[in-house]
Amino acid sequence: MCFRNSSGVDCCFVVVVDLYQSYIQNGFLTDELISAALCLAHLEGSHRSGIFNEADLVTSDERDVADLRQLMSLVREQDFSSRKACYLNPTLGSTDSNADLIIDDKLIDIKTSKSLVLDRRDLHQLVQYYILLSVEGIDVGRKRHLNYCGEVCEVNQICIYFSRHGYLHLMKIADVINPESVAGFIKWYIEARHPFEDDRLAYCRKSYGLVAKAIVKEIEAACPSKEKKASNNK
Repeated sequence: MCFRNSSGVDCCFVVVVDLYQSYIQNGFLTDELISAALCLAHLEGSHRSGIFNEADLVTSDERDVADLRQLMSLVREQDFSSRKACYLNPTLGSTDSNADLIIDDKLIDIKTSKSLVLDRRDLHQLVQYYILLSVEGIDVGRKRHLNYCGEVCEVNQICIYFSRHGYLHLMKIADVINPESVAGFIKWYIEARHPFEDDRLAYCRKSYGLVAKAIVKEIEAACPSKEKKASNNK
């Protein structure tokens, strides 16, 4: 059980913050803290679905608490230590896509499946996240997104953490995408998402990276020619 004497989302956050601060100070992973994490997970689900059940904030299944404690016992601190930056569940650019974790030069997706298997779909998802991060950055609530790769740290690895096995599988970007093909691949991705030239130009003007800048120059260079041709046809 959790938050028996609390009601509403505001009270939930107050309790969670207190438990978190206690954990930072003493390092003790209590059942109350684990229950708080479960409550936050319910809140995130409510935010995404639009369906809110306050009962989720006051109860937690003891089996879930035990399961999370077991998962935490497998975590190796060195796998998740940061030197420059750590972003939890960051929103990538203007999309609804959320990466699980970014630590320094590692983009990490967490899988809680029983099988220790690298699924092709998970790899494709990470590659998409990498492109979004490179081109659009992270939505941190300011007018312009944070250019993580330019302002903070270049991402060189995409990773999957298999939480039920305590194993962090690291893959160098250069081993997944041929370095000579990265620019062309990103350009193809942008053109596929924004097939109309005006839309693509607007997107690239607010994006990061050499590829976006090159596309802007390419389109702007073609504009005078198109305008001149249209004028001659009149």
